[in-house]
Amino acid sequence: MESELLLVARQADRSCTFEIEGLTDNFWVVRFSGSEGISSLYEFHLDVVARHIEVGQLVGRSALLKVVGVGEPRLVHGIVLRAEYTGEMRPRAMYRITLVPQHYTLLFRTNSRIFQKMSTPDIIRKVLDGAGIPRRRQQFELTGTYEPRDYCVQYRETDFQFISRLMEEEGIVYYFDHATTRHVMVVSDRAAGAPLIAGEPTLPFRIDDMIRDKEHVGLFRMSEEIRPDHVTLRDFNLHQPDRLLAAEHAAAKPNFELYDFPGEFQDPGLGKRLAKSELEAAQALKRVGRGTSDSPRLTPGFAFKLVDHPRVELDGEYRVLRVHHFGEQPGTIDHTAEQALVYRSEFTCIPSAVPYRAPRATPRPQVRGVQTATVVGPAGEEVHVDEHGRVKVQFHWDREGKSDDKSSCWVRVSQAWAGNGYGAMFIPRVGHEVIVDFIEGDPDRPIITGRVYHGLNATPYPLPDEKTKSTIKSETYTGGGFNELRFEDAKGAEQVFVHAQRDMDLTVRNDRRETVGHDEHHKVMNDRKAQVVKDEHRTVGGDAMTKIGGAAHTEVVGAAHTKVGGAASASFASSVDLETSGKATVGITGGLDLEIVGAQRVSVVGAHDLSTTADSTVSVGGSASVKATGSVVVEGMTLILKASAGITLQGPGGFVTIDAGGVSIEGVLLKLNSGGAALSGVATSPASPSSPSVTTPTSPTAPTPAEQAPTG
Repeated sequence: MESELLLVARQADRSCTFEIEGLTDNFWVVRFSGSEGISSLYEFHLDVVARHIEVGQLVGRSALLKVVGVGEPRLVHGIVLRAEYTGEMRPRAMYRITLVPQHYTLLFRTNSRIFQKMSTPDIIRKVLDGAGIPRRRQQFELTGTYEPRDYCVQYRETDFQFISRLMEEEGIVYYFDHATTRHVMVVSDRAAGAPLIAGEPTLPFRIDDMIRDKEHVGLFRMSEEIRPDHVTLRDFNLHQPDRLLAAEHAAAKPNFELYDFPGEFQDPGLGKRLAKSELEAAQALKRVGRGTSDSPRLTPGFAFKLVDHPRVELDGEYRVLRVHHFGEQPGTIDHTAEQALVYRSEFTCIPSAVPYRAPRATPRPQVRGVQTATVVGPAGEEVHVDEHGRVKVQFHWDREGKSDDKSSCWVRVSQAWAGNGYGAMFIPRVGHEVIVDFIEGDPDRPIITGRVYHGLNATPYPLPDEKTKSTIKSETYTGGGFNELRFEDAKGAEQVFVHAQRDMDLTVRNDRRETVGHDEHHKVMNDRKAQVVKDEHRTVGGDAMTKIGGAAHTEVVGAAHTKVGGAASASFASSVDLETSGKATVGITGGLDLEIVGAQRVSVVGAHDLSTTADSTVSVGGSASVKATGSVVVEGMTLILKASAGITLQGPGGFVTIDAGGVSIEGVLLKLNSGGAALSGVATSPASPSSPSVTTPTSPTAPTPAEQAPTG
């Protein structure tokens, strides 16, 4: 009991205390060490003495380390990350405590997810909120304008790696501010200048480390080194591929250039800002101060003023970048020790006027190899595509995507050929599984390079049964049909198959040649129309047969020629009408047999001439009548009129009848040898018909054979 009271009494005199929220126990600090820096998580390790406590009761609680020096006390607030029982110091126990910010827990959260149309600050807030970091422990002091990122992927990264990488890319830094009951992550884009440390900001330089009347800097060194002084960034924009996307920022006399592609920008203004930020990050550590101090108030992100340095040019205001703390209270264990607290720190700083940006220390995640994803779109849509042929996908690892048109950015699709208005175009449809690669392994830059079948999307033909088939087969939009170009390579069954679900259009701007080695079959289920602007030549080596189910109409604007080497026959089930607006000539070198089963009527509007070079016989089964409005002349070497019943010659003045009873002559006046004259008529002189030989048709032109493709 006496020992415990002694410890309590001595603790009140100590310059270092530690307390854990929710516990009334006293924790006597034996020693501590800690590291903290701009854009990094601080971590303090404390050896403490306390009553016997289950270490599980300590972990996760908020805690406060208070270091009291000559000036304003330094507060380090955080949570207990780890508590370890290390031994006995009766009647108490010894523990090792690790104190970190709550933000340290971001290291324990790994995720893969997509952020779209969000600015970097908004993404950081969402990550912190999702990790359970309360808003009272977030403070954003940003003056710049941050445009929304179209597409930003956290891929197999811890939440801490992810937000650190984004801040480094944007030139944003963070540090921690502490109070008695809280610690705050301050997110800032303030490049030059910094808030001053708590209390008196001026620290004098003192060589004698034993001076205790005032906190001071006991050692201070300044170094300068060669650093890059010129940054050039380039990138590519698919919307303006012929436009050079370049941005640069350089010092007065640049000699050492940092050139990078891709520069991760699509807007020239953003490119210039990124180049400037990257150069500031490279130049920030050109001139660096390092020193030691007994002031625990030196805090990363804050500035102090150095005075009284032997080198006057080193006096000035400096921003603290990193601090390592060391403290020990020997009297906690050995009550005979006189010194309450032994403390020192080692720090790194730069002149406050120098802009500071955190270097890009966090690597961008790399997607190792390709992945597959599923093409997605809005509800009810089968093909979802933009003007560049890009589609959207749902990655298998994306837990937050809803498999809709917001699951990803527009992803470019590799095609077999891509020219200006020409090339190949096969658009992956919703539900298709595609192969996704990533440009330079960057998860923010996906590109589709292939397609694959799976358990729900089967191959067009069952495999391996149809292994000799190759095909390009589409599906009618919203289903119900398909178009296809198929190749069958089975030995003896080779085939090229083309299927058009509806229309098929073929345009040949010059010659077209086809060679068919065997039969050719055409079947048209409806109308067939063919137009030949100039000549048409057809050659049929064998028979030609045409069957027309309905009427046939043929119109020839010019001359028509038909030549038949053998016999020709025509059969008509009904009437035949022949009409010509000009002269008709029929030439027959052999005989002509004309048989008419029904009546024949011949009407000639002009003259009618019938000429034969040999005998002519007219046989009529019934009565025959010859009637003319003018004269009728019958002329020959001899004239024989023969009738089995009788013959009558009748004129205006009488008639002559010859019958079985004899010859009867009767007239108004009968004259014999009276000197009269015979009647006369107009003789006919028919012109000879034109010879058909002058209209002999020419032989048709033989078709040019199609190009013979080599066999496979």
